Amino acid sequence: MYAYDVDGDGDNDVITSLAAHGYGLCWYENQPKDGGITFVAHTFMNAKPEENRYGVKFSQLHAIDLADINRDGLLDIVPGKRFWAHGPRGDAEPNAPAVLYWFELRRTKKRGVDWVPHLNLQRLRDRHAGDGHRHERRRLAGHRRRQQKGGVRPHPVAQKSQPQGVAPGPTQATQSQLTNFTHKPNFAPL
Repeated sequence: MYAYDVDGDGDNDVITSLAAHGYGLCWYENQPKDGGITFVAHTFMNAKPEENRYGVKFSQLHAIDLADINRDGLLDIVPGKRFWAHGPRGDAEPNAPAVLYWFELRRTKKRGVDWVPHLNLQRLRDRHAGDGHRHERRRLAGHRRRQQKGGVRPHPVAQKSQPQGVAPGPTQATQSQLTNFTHKPNFAPL
């Protein structure tokens, strides 16, 4: 879960998955109202492909990250899914292939906020290493990195401005309860 100014209006919104082993990717728009804050849900990926403008759906969104993948100054969402991460019956689609997406944040006057999905790191095998190890070149939005298979993993990209904070409100709620909610602070302004 991240707090980040998704819509560019100067306040933090909330980006989160809706079910760790299930479906749902959403951002909650922060709308100040009557001395409190109202969060309006914008679900842009769920259990059915038609629930996403681009036809994308996958489960296991318990690990998401924010990074400026295309270097446009806006943080994009990077979620993924493992094959059989929780065994043959541990999640909504255990036999679906592993995926790694990045959802590009676009702000437009016509559509407002749009999250445009881009599929996968492109894998290009390097067969000429000659050191007995299998290597891959991975490219994400034009960036190349050499990675040795077996235990070596990409490190997170450092950002100048890290998103921070948590969403106020219920922690054990159903998806229908998380459509819109209001939080009124219980402290006096300074």
